[in-house]
Amino acid sequence: MLAFNPNRPVASALQKWPSEYAIKHLEAFKYVPPWYFTIEGLADAAKIMQQDHAKESLTLTQEAEGSLAL
Repeated sequence: MLAFNPNRPVASALQKWPSEYAIKHLEAFKYVPPWYFTIEGLADAAKIMQQDHAKESLTLTQEAEGSLAL
């Protein structure tokens, strides 16, 4: 485990965001289990976000006749 350094500066931006579930519950002032803010919870949220972005991406390909297709 890393040693505590009281003089270490604090980041001004989040490196990883909590899940959409956690954010929506916070916005509604509802209880959110602390796990969502742990390293494991943030890593899980990042993995889910990457999967969601992959599902939403489109690619243009050129057909043999010069037309484009999605």
